[in-house]
Amino acid sequence: MAARWRGQSGSEGGGGGGADDHGGDLPRILYVHDLAELLGRSEKAVRHAMHRGLLPEPMKLAGRLAWRRADVLSWVAETHGVSRSEPSVNITIHPYDHDPSRFRVTYEIPKQTPGDPRRRLRKVAPAGLDHAGALAWARRQSREIWAELMGIHQEERPPEPYFTPLRQPRAPKPVRVSAARERSPEPKRKPGRDEPKIPTLAVFWDRFETSYLARQKPATRRHYLSVWSLYIRPTLGSIPIDSITRPDLSRLRAAIEKLKPSGRNQVISKLRTILRIAADWDVIIDEDIPRLRMDREERKKEPEVYTEAELGRLCAAAGPEDRALVLLLVHGCLRVSEVAALRWSDLDLQAGLMTIRHNFSAGIAATPKGGVAKPVGLTPELVEALREVPRRIEQVLARRRGDAWQHHTAHSIAYALHQLQDAAGLRRTGPHLMRHTGLTMLARRGCDPWRLQAHARHARIATTQRYVHLAGETAAIEAAAFWRATPETAGSRAQTRPKLVPPHE
Repeated sequence: MAARWRGQSGSEGGGGGGADDHGGDLPRILYVHDLAELLGRSEKAVRHAMHRGLLPEPMKLAGRLAWRRADVLSWVAETHGVSRSEPSVNITIHPYDHDPSRFRVTYEIPKQTPGDPRRRLRKVAPAGLDHAGALAWARRQSREIWAELMGIHQEERPPEPYFTPLRQPRAPKPVRVSAARERSPEPKRKPGRDEPKIPTLAVFWDRFETSYLARQKPATRRHYLSVWSLYIRPTLGSIPIDSITRPDLSRLRAAIEKLKPSGRNQVISKLRTILRIAADWDVIIDEDIPRLRMDREERKKEPEVYTEAELGRLCAAAGPEDRALVLLLVHGCLRVSEVAALRWSDLDLQAGLMTIRHNFSAGIAATPKGGVAKPVGLTPELVEALREVPRRIEQVLARRRGDAWQHHTAHSIAYALHQLQDAAGLRRTGPHLMRHTGLTMLARRGCDPWRLQAHARHARIATTQRYVHLAGETAAIEAAAFWRATPETAGSRAQTRPKLVPPHE
């Protein structure tokens, strides 16, 4: 096909060698198989040359690699033209087995027909060269190596192969090579006309929603659907998933500009997850995922947790059920959705233990955060409060709705807590701050970080640390007080302290 294109554009003897001599019937846009036929190479060789930076910069049309005819003809003119009688030399570089500081270069001329003999030659690059330097040295020797492999004398050598780089190629990532077998990098996609069509982001969303999002908690699904419908789909939905460019991301950022930094980061994070799942499912390759930058969030103000005295005032203003509600939030350090879903079957008042097995996510019964049931100890005050709660329904805490008793929701618990805070003359806070209050009080009483983490049921201790809010001045004075203790006293205290092993996450 390459010969037909050249032949239709002019004669071989008087064309002048310009770029237009290769124009002929060349289409305006060339895809991988078109460029392979023009160069007389396989599509695999064209892709390898493109990844090594030896071809003009491609673009993507409908998810496929493509080149403009003018760019290809200009490149052909600069690299001495293309001839089927002048095959290129494939160059691969690997660390030298006997001297890892040097590189071994393998030259090989690809077979033109199945019956051709294999022509390959290996050399060791000079010492002191890195990967890029060894590659440049190897390319400078390619003309002589080609002649040596073809058995051509010096005066008969043809022009340099057409794969001479127009710019210094980037050094590829190092590839681990076993001593028994050398592995050359293979393209992840199936090349040629059979290459699968890359779906748009909107088309891929259907699969993402049914195969990945369906396994998430209801609240997570609802948040993804909201972000998708409001921001991602209107700006990126019609774009092939491997062709998202910087201008496309700029449109998305313009759409979420009015959100707070935390809100913008949630949108970017969810887009990042969608693209990462697409790469995990081999819909795209990792190189097709654009760099998604997160915005810097403002430092949050340290929350003001309740003191021991304020907690006592809150419990004094509460009845039996409300007192159990407060102590579940503070002593048990439960999340508000876990308090609403706590069942009598989860309690063992005799053993002083409860197992958190249930949770309400977006109003739907689900497993607790993390998906694993975990035990939580009961304090004597909490056991006493729970014994006074009447058993009306399956859940421990209930609210009256008309003539029936129903379980609490996150909103009803927040309302009940606000009523108690008003009655005790305390500032209103959300239920989650009570969890912060409980962990801070335990830390002030000397509870070590590992037990705090186990009580809070956090996967990482760094998360637990964000729940402990010690007053800076008070903590500084208490830390200085340790210097007043004698070394013997400090040593005896350290010896009596139990040795703890951090739990597995």
